[in-house]
Amino acid sequence: MIKDQLIKRLFIPLMGFCIPLLAGLVRFHSENFLQFALAGCFFTVAVYLAWVGVVRFTGNLRTFPRLKKNILLKLLTLSLVPGLYAAVLCFVFAVVWLRLAGLTFLPGPVIRATLIGGVGGILLSLLYEVVFLSIEKELDNRVLQQIDRERLQAEVTVLKNELDPHFFFNCMNTLSLLVKEDAVKAHKFVHKLSNIYKYFLRNKEVDYVPLREELEFLDNYHFLLRIRFDDTIRIENTIEPQNGATFILPCTLQVLVENAMKHNFFSEKEPLVVSLAMNGAYICVSNPVRPKLHAADSTKVGLRNLKARYRLITNQNVLVHRTASRFLVKLPVVKQTNRYDKSSDH
Repeated sequence: MIKDQLIKRLFIPLMGFCIPLLAGLVRFHSENFLQFALAGCFFTVAVYLAWVGVVRFTGNLRTFPRLKKNILLKLLTLSLVPGLYAAVLCFVFAVVWLRLAGLTFLPGPVIRATLIGGVGGILLSLLYEVVFLSIEKELDNRVLQQIDRERLQAEVTVLKNELDPHFFFNCMNTLSLLVKEDAVKAHKFVHKLSNIYKYFLRNKEVDYVPLREELEFLDNYHFLLRIRFDDTIRIENTIEPQNGATFILPCTLQVLVENAMKHNFFSEKEPLVVSLAMNGAYICVSNPVRPKLHAADSTKVGLRNLKARYRLITNQNVLVHRTASRFLVKLPVVKQTNRYDKSSDH
C-alpha cells in the first residue's frame, strides 16, 4: 500500500486554492476573500477527485499485459488517459464555478484551468508509476531473499535426509539378523542398500531425474522396508513405464513414503498402502489417514522441504489435499528438461 496520506492532505488543498488563482477564475482581494475561499474549497473537491481517479487509472492500466510488454506504449497511455481525465474534470469544474459565482464566461481562464489539470494529471500519473515500480522492486528483493533462505534450508535438510543415521542404523541391525538367518536374502539386502546410496550420491547435485529411475529407486527402497517391517508397508504403483522425457525431483517419492510411515499406524492386519498414480500433469501419491496413538511431535520438515524444492527448481507448487480418511500429494511432472546431467554419475 502506498503511504501518501500526509502528501494528499497537504497537496490537495494547496492545489485547490492555486488552480482558480493561477487560471484567473478568481482574484485574491480583501473585498472578495469569501469568494476566493469558496473557489478554493470548490476546486479542492476537483483536485481530490482528479487525484483519486489518476491513481486508479495508473494502478489499473499498468496491469494490462500489452502495456507491460511495450514500455513506450505504457508511458504514453499512463500520460494521456489520466491527463485527459484530470483536464476534463478541471474544465467541468471551471465552467460550473463561473455559473455558480455569476461571473462572465471567459474562454481564457477555462482553458488555463483545463491545461493545469491536464499537466497535473500527467505528472501525478508518472509520479505514481515511479512509486509503483519502487514498491515492486522492494517486493522482488524480499521474495529473492526469502527464496535464498528457503533454498539454503532445503539444501541443508536434503543433505541431512540423504545421510539419515537412523535409517542406516536400522538397516545395519536388519542386515545383522539376516546374515544369521538367510544369507541369500542378506546378499540381496546389501545389493539394494548399495543401490540406494549410489542413487543418493549420483543425484546429489542434480535437479531432475527420469521418472523411471525414481521408480526403480523406490522399488529398492520398498524392498528394504518389506524386510524391516514384514510386509506391513505396501506400495501400489499404477504408473506406466515412462520414456526419457518425463522427469521428477530425485528422492521425492521416497520422502512421501517416509512421511506416510512416520505419521500413520500400520500392522500385519492393517498394512499401510501407499498408492502411486499418474493424473494428467501430476504424479499422485496417497495413503490412508490412520494417526498413530503416540506419535512424536512433527516438525513437518520433510513435506515443507519438498514444497520448497519444487518452488525453487520448477517454479511450480506441490498440491496437498487431506480429508478425514485420505492424504494426497500431487507432484507436478516435468517434461523434456535439459537440466538433468548424467555426467554427475559416479
